[in-house]
Amino acid sequence: MNGLQLLAVFVTAFYAYSVGRSVIFWTLMSVWYSWWILLILLLIPKNEPKPFAFPKWFLNFFGPRYIKRTINKMEEQF
Repeated sequence: MNGLQLLAVFVTAFYAYSVGRSVIFWTLMSVWYSWWILLILLLIPKNEPKPFAFPKWFLNFFGPRYIKRTINKMEEQF
């Protein structure tokens, strides 16, 4: 493996991470196929990041406590 192939591995890993693809898979493919994998990775559609959502059980357990604490803080101010 020469220096350009090693550079291809790092560039592919960074780009796969930034577009939401599996870093390990694309890095290993880049080790074997070098710059061709980066071209394939550029052509496939990007994954949209999913918004973070708390689980229902978490909201059911901590939601009323947070609301009650917020109301108590508001009552202390007035």
